[in-house]
Amino acid sequence: MSSKTLLDYIPGYLIIPPDAFGISPSALGKFITKPWEWYQTEVLGEKVFDYSTSTVLGTIVHFLAEGYTKDIDRDTRRDNITRYLFNFLEEDDETEFLKLTYEERLIYLVENYTSDKLDMNYIIEQFPVMGMKLVEHLQRTGKPSQSERTIEAKICTGYHVCGTVDAVHNG
Repeated sequence: MSSKTLLDYIPGYLIIPPDAFGISPSALGKFITKPWEWYQTEVLGEKVFDYSTSTVLGTIVHFLAEGYTKDIDRDTRRDNITRYLFNFLEEDDETEFLKLTYEERLIYLVENYTSDKLDMNYIIEQFPVMGMKLVEHLQRTGKPSQSERTIEAKICTGYHVCGTVDAVHNG
């Protein structure tokens, strides 16, 4: 990916001491059920995360919830989502892309995404629907006091649990 956006993942290990080992709560299930895979990915770093339709869609929906929670304006949300998706195209220069309207950007993304890795059309069809459902839920339950916050806690010397909290309600 080339262009930085508000949707870019910030790994938890960035907030722990450089000589410490970070343990992600989301990887805990794999530690328990498949410790050999956990060791390969988390300790040896052998498998690099690769994007999928589901993970890209999930990232956008999380961002829409964060946008609602943190009052990120509509134009900023739209700009960041389309630039985030543009990064999956096999193009380096987004100059002309940025001149397009939001609707034109969405059409451009569908028409110019050539890999079979992601279903760009599905992502663009679903993120507004899924985002709206999540925002409706937040409107019913109340805005969280915090969202998409990177946190860490020391377990013992040299080891920290670290990751991103989706939402915090009532502390």
